[in-house]
Formats: sequence, C-alpha cells, structure tokens
Amino acid sequence: DPQASASAVVDLNPEAHCENSTSHRVAGHHTRKWRAVGADESAPLVDLDEIYAGACDGLTYAEIKERYAKEAAARKKNKLAYRYPRGESYLDVIQRLEPIIQEIERHRESLLVVGHQGILRMIYAFYKGIDREQAPHQTLELNHVIELNPHAYRTNEKIYNLLPYEEAGDDGQKQH
Repeated sequence: DPQASASAVVDLNPEAHCENSTSHRVAGHHTRKWRAVGADESAPLVDLDEIYAGACDGLTYAEIKERYAKEAAARKKNKLAYRYPRGESYLDVIQRLEPIIQEIERHRESLLVVGHQGILRMIYAFYKGIDREQAPHQTLELNHVIELNPHAYRTNEKIYNLLPYEEAGDDGQKQH
C-alpha cells in the first residue's frame, strides 16, 4: 500500500525523559494496522485517519492515473486544494486536524502519534512552521520515527530509522 503508515513522535515535555519517568501516551488512527501495534483499542482517534480518497479509495496512484487521468492531473497540479471525487482535500484534512493539534498542545508528557503519511505531513508542517502550500509535499520516510521537541520559536527534530534502507522499500511518494 503506497499510503501505508509512518510514525512520528511529538515530544512536548523534555523533562519527562528522566530515568524514572514512564510518562507517555500513544495516539493513532483506528485501522487494523493501529491495533497491530498493541495499543489500547479505545485510544485511536478517527481524526487521524488517512485522507479520504472517496471514489478513488483503495486504489494505488498508478490505478488512479489509469482510471481517472483528469483527477490525477488535477491532484498533481494543486495537491493542497485538490479534493478527491466524493472525498477530501488536504485543506479538509487541515481543518479536521485542528482539534487534534489543540489536544496535542495540551499534553505535557511525550506523545507518540501513529498515522498515515498525509496526516503526519500536516502535523509535521504545523510544528516545523512550513507553509500549508508546501505541507503536502514534505517527505516523511516510512519506518522512521520523527521526534519533535517544540520550543518557543522553533521545533527541534531527531529522526530514528527503524529499518535498514534496503528493507524499508519504496513508498511511491516521490513520483506523486
């Protein structure tokens, strides 16, 4: 699945990392993959679900290009504002994520956010101060964890590779 899950850490409390601390939370979308990571099934947040592709839901980018050539071209022209037929745009996703971002901001312990790349791109862009027009084009590698430590005027970032590059595979994002 070219839109498979990636993960990111939003660490809102650097003090929580003291040796005896166990303060942390996990939030994620509500799919079977989420449950596979062993998290409490009551924890997933529907607002973290992947962008809804409407009539194109379940299709690969290649299949969308083949079946819906005009839609693929429109998406490529303006990825931020493009709305899938009977689906969502990244602008819709930004609106959907606003309450989640507010909830993240309230947390004082470390928070692991597990989600699809499109959703994580928007959260990442918010914390890194990236313009929303550029947000859908951010590259977030599969099988990596991004630790974000927000501060008053910047967000520090540390990336952890969970798999060797050869094992991680191509997620199909570079062409689309």
